[in-house]
Amino acid sequence: MKDNNEGDDDIEFNTKSSTFKDVVMEQIRATTKSYGKEMRGGYTNTFVDKDGNTKESYIEDAREVFCNNCLCLAQLLIPKHDKPMTKFYEEFKPQIEKLKDDFLKNSSVKESIILGFDFYVDMADKILLEEYRMKKLELHKDLFVEVNMLLGRMNWGEISGGTF
Repeated sequence: MKDNNEGDDDIEFNTKSSTFKDVVMEQIRATTKSYGKEMRGGYTNTFVDKDGNTKESYIEDAREVFCNNCLCLAQLLIPKHDKPMTKFYEEFKPQIEKLKDDFLKNSSVKESIILGFDFYVDMADKILLEEYRMKKLELHKDLFVEVNMLLGRMNWGEISGGTF
């Protein structure tokens, strides 16, 4: 069984011929691909291999993958942010921090980082975590829309003649 964290989502660049535009285009592809998947939480899959050994494979949280891809894309484009995008991004960052801080403050598990689902035993914490992840996902969907609006304002979709 293939581990879900291997291979097909990795981005590889030929450093000799990659331009900034190539890197951004690959990140747009990765973000779009992750957005097109079912937005499910991460989990551990237990299975028995052909030799009869019990194995575990972690299936990543698709929401977190999308959020990370989206944030990476937005941060890659920081040198190209115009006034509307800069304004949005400056409002986005504290919203994400507040969401995280609120979760950590209200969770019974006293950690400084948000852990995976299986680390939370109390059902109230699990519900709180799911609410956090869904709100975070919605904020990152909004970020992705803003990034696409930025790309539109930059005429990113033009086949030729762009200054990007």
